[in-house]
Amino acid sequence: MNGRRVEQSILEEGDLLRIGPYRLSVQGTEIRWLDDDLRVRLDASSVRVAVGRKVLLHDLSFAVPPAQRLGVAGPSGAGKSTLLDALVGLRRPDAGHIEINGVDLYEHRSAVQSLLGYTPQQNIVHRRLTVERALLYSARLRLPRDVSAGEAAQRIDQVLHELELTESRGVEISRMSGGELKRVSMATELIVNPGLIVLDEPTAALDPGLTRRLIDVVNTLAAAGRTIVLATHDVETLRECDLLLFLTSDGRLAFYGTPEQAFEYFNVRDLANVYRRVETEETLERWEQRFRDSDLGRAAVGEKGAENQGDPARPQTRTRAPARPQRSFVSQFALLVMRRGEILLRDRWNVLLLLAQAVAIGILLALLFGADALDPVGAVSATKDRSLIGNIVPAGALATALPLILVASAVWFGAINAAREVVGELPVWARERQSGLRVLPYLASKVLVLGVLAAVQVAVMLGIVALRVDVPRAGVLTYALLELYATLLLAAIAGQSIGLLISASVSNPDRAQSIVPIVLIPQIVVAGGPLAGHLSYRFSSLTITRWAVEAMKISVQIPYRGDAGFGVRAFLIHWFMLLLMTVVSLAATGAVLTVRKPRLR
Repeated sequence: MNGRRVEQSILEEGDLLRIGPYRLSVQGTEIRWLDDDLRVRLDASSVRVAVGRKVLLHDLSFAVPPAQRLGVAGPSGAGKSTLLDALVGLRRPDAGHIEINGVDLYEHRSAVQSLLGYTPQQNIVHRRLTVERALLYSARLRLPRDVSAGEAAQRIDQVLHELELTESRGVEISRMSGGELKRVSMATELIVNPGLIVLDEPTAALDPGLTRRLIDVVNTLAAAGRTIVLATHDVETLRECDLLLFLTSDGRLAFYGTPEQAFEYFNVRDLANVYRRVETEETLERWEQRFRDSDLGRAAVGEKGAENQGDPARPQTRTRAPARPQRSFVSQFALLVMRRGEILLRDRWNVLLLLAQAVAIGILLALLFGADALDPVGAVSATKDRSLIGNIVPAGALATALPLILVASAVWFGAINAAREVVGELPVWARERQSGLRVLPYLASKVLVLGVLAAVQVAVMLGIVALRVDVPRAGVLTYALLELYATLLLAAIAGQSIGLLISASVSNPDRAQSIVPIVLIPQIVVAGGPLAGHLSYRFSSLTITRWAVEAMKISVQIPYRGDAGFGVRAFLIHWFMLLLMTVVSLAATGAVLTVRKPRLR
């Protein structure tokens, strides 16, 4: 009540209450709801951000009233994107505080998160989806769980109309122009109807015509009552803003006011000349001090405005606001599986290429190996004299070639399929994580969809090989062919988990694909080490190939170099090790995704 945490109190006329995301006012004998959604005020007080000893933002203070357009300008490297990250809750300042409608963003983030929309430089949409489908998944993931399908569809129609995208609703996003892509990214944010929209370089790489159209959309959003903050180098865009914030190259506040005041303050006729003046005529510290000493600087610091009267900016007692209702694990998981599956199926050429790999490898192995490729006696001699086993050729090397190549191929399928999964959609993942998407359903959806793909690839490869190679009928637990398939699938999923770990740990897809062979080559080189020394064989216990190859040999009764012997127990031990490696890699991937700070550029 009035900025103080209370358990009980007498209400009086004019008292302001805040319960979670709701702002209420006592008016006579009524308690009325004050709609914050499209009346968002932003206040930054002494915001300071540093990395080590380097200060990126120097004690910035400013206030943006509701329904105003703030343009953030400055040379490259001035800290514009860092400031935007701080304003939307992605990067907590080392000092100072940021308030949304008088509520501290970082102390009560869940209470005000629904008021924030952020469109980074990179597009936060999946390009293989149509506009309507992308917005549908975004709506179902981010709108409260009690919003019906009809209400979500109505909201999508409203956003498409608002951003002039109605005629493009069925168009695949990959076929759209740069300006349309920006508007689709904005649409994913408008789904939740935020009152504050933050845009990072929305006109970058757009021609003048597309820039003009996008700015018209921004102006329409502001006219509807939304507060807009945008960082840009485009001076024409800056001229149309209600307020202008100019940073020096080292993150100091050189100016905050209207564009008209900027012309007078810097004594220029073109905003482009401000850059030259600030960087050449005086020291950066001098520009900062000059603004602080000016009437504009004194007005920017501490002026709260009548809108927050009776609603103090910072609660005297810091408490965490209640968390926003989130969709359950099952709901998020199901939506992500549907979306990833749809994206995969829409990329038909890529799917065909992945299946073609399995077909090509299967045909090649069928041509290279004869019918007795899984017969240890046939692998040594055509005499069928089993006394040769272990005397001429060590048992661990018998009929190893085909199982090794099959396992190596399966691991390759899993790893290469997953290598781009996370890193290829980092901006989308980061934004959805900030909006409430949890790591576990996200990772589980990847495992399921990619696992189905790997299951098909392994089935195609093994099916072709089985047409040529004689596979014993009986295995350890069931049919040998079925056991071979299950072993290869476990190997593929284990490789997939390694691919996901690589993908979650790197910064770009090309690097992920470059690392995959480096990780997989040792898997092939040691491969159980049948002819190698004791140390090499022990090292091979850390590889997927060792356990998978030996499991296949147990299924078809090929002697192998192992201490577990044959039988059900030995077979299940090898399967267990494959599952254990998968779980460990997935746990590491989840830890990386949890610890890794979301970055939207």
